[in-house]
Amino acid sequence: MLVQRTKIESRMSARFQGTGVAARQEFREILWVSATPVTKLQETPAKIRKYRLKPMVVARVFAEVTVLILLSVLPLVLLAGGRLAIVPMAGKAVIFTLSMIALCLIPWFGFVTYQVNATEEGLLALAVFKKQSCLWHQVRGLTRRSSNNWLRYVVELDHEAELTFPVLLKHCDALVQEIRQHLPAGSAVARNPYRMFRTDSVSLAVQFLQATGCLFFIVVIWIFCVGTMKTTHNFDAFVVLGFSLICTAALGWRIVVVALMPKTVELTRDAIVVRTVFFEKSYAWNEIKAVTVPFPLLPEGFVLDTKKGSYLIGTGMEAGDELQETIKSRLQQVVS
Repeated sequence: MLVQRTKIESRMSARFQGTGVAARQEFREILWVSATPVTKLQETPAKIRKYRLKPMVVARVFAEVTVLILLSVLPLVLLAGGRLAIVPMAGKAVIFTLSMIALCLIPWFGFVTYQVNATEEGLLALAVFKKQSCLWHQVRGLTRRSSNNWLRYVVELDHEAELTFPVLLKHCDALVQEIRQHLPAGSAVARNPYRMFRTDSVSLAVQFLQATGCLFFIVVIWIFCVGTMKTTHNFDAFVVLGFSLICTAALGWRIVVVALMPKTVELTRDAIVVRTVFFEKSYAWNEIKAVTVPFPLLPEGFVLDTKKGSYLIGTGMEAGDELQETIKSRLQQVVS
């Protein structure tokens, strides 16, 4: 470096010899730049967009895992405390059964995707026991599926491979939109929108369990109300009666809406066929009013408003996002 600087000084001094102050200042600046070592520019790393589980979902998962861990170690805790011997045989059977079920369920949480990273190259889905990755050019399709009451998005890849992530990710809509931007041309119309959409059987069973739970809660409320009316005859009794009537009306309406949730919805070019557990009805496209958001008391999903009634379509409907988008686009065609 010293030899190189000496050569530069000897060459440049001849050029600037006899010149003014400004020229000598320029000469010093050139020497300073030439003596400064050149460093290699570091490339800016690609931006990684991270989509994590919602905080409330994380709290729920930790709570469920904590309960399962306590159930799994309950026999050991009772044995260490000397209380397992005094438990009846039926109680022991229940304790050991719950402990075995908890031990079988705990590993399942290790396969739940808690974060999805999106880069310029592709996707990376992270779980405790599993890691999924793909490049953007491998993506062939995107659909929303529901099985065993597990709602998720499935990214269809080459060679019939799949990458899955739950719908409970924070900013999941932005991730879905980003994936759809990388879909190959023509993939959006590859699947026929006029087909039958089915509700997951486990999700359907959960719906009726919820309706049964609401009915049981109404019975408990009225037992409490009748007992209060017999023992109290002042203003408090009328307050309890009013509360019971409001709860009955709200929960009764929820029971009816949940019980009438469709198990299948079939789209044709002329009509929509809605099949519930109790009946089947067909509605022409000009009888469909709108697709709206459900009230806060109802399960998640969307509401199909018709001129003869409304139906709540829950998240357990397979490819429910495609169903909703198809109905909306068809309604726009009808209006126009």
